[in-house]
Amino acid sequence: MSARAFVDTNILVYAHDTGCGAKHGRAKSLVSDLWQERSGVINTQVLQELYVNLRRIAKKPMLQAEAKQVLADYLTWEVVVNDGESILGALELEERYKISFWDAMIVQAANAAGVERLYSEDLNHGQRYGSVVAVNPFVEATANSRQPTPDVRLCSGDKRPTFDTRRATVGRSPLSVESFQLKTS
Repeated sequence: MSARAFVDTNILVYAHDTGCGAKHGRAKSLVSDLWQERSGVINTQVLQELYVNLRRIAKKPMLQAEAKQVLADYLTWEVVVNDGESILGALELEERYKISFWDAMIVQAANAAGVERLYSEDLNHGQRYGSVVAVNPFVEATANSRQPTPDVRLCSGDKRPTFDTRRATVGRSPLSVESFQLKTS
């Protein structure tokens, strides 16, 4: 993988949500590879959305301190800071590609970071947005076709992850055994 890549919030959420079946495994593997290669890129929006998802959207939300530690770990990645120019650039992308403003903010940040790949399930797999290509890690090519087939298995929602922050170390992957122990309740 080695090239820097931007990661959308949904991929990080799946990486932490053990109730997401195959999506959890694929996202966790992808994020782990990015940690090992030190090639993950996010923006301030991804951090904000990740926090909200870990604290409020999950069936059993994380405590504030746990979610804060996860975010602190992701702060060791390259973080693109959204500013006024980011917003204006996103407005242009929203109009050009007919995507939501929030998706345009993600695309704008990925372009600003100079990455070639943007991992997300919210954008059209394989579509180029400026210098960035959207990659849905949950899409597989069928044997008889070059067209991708989405993996339609959804999260079970039965169990949500919690994290043992007593073993956390800033700068280490929140997915690694050394850093966090995933537990389901």
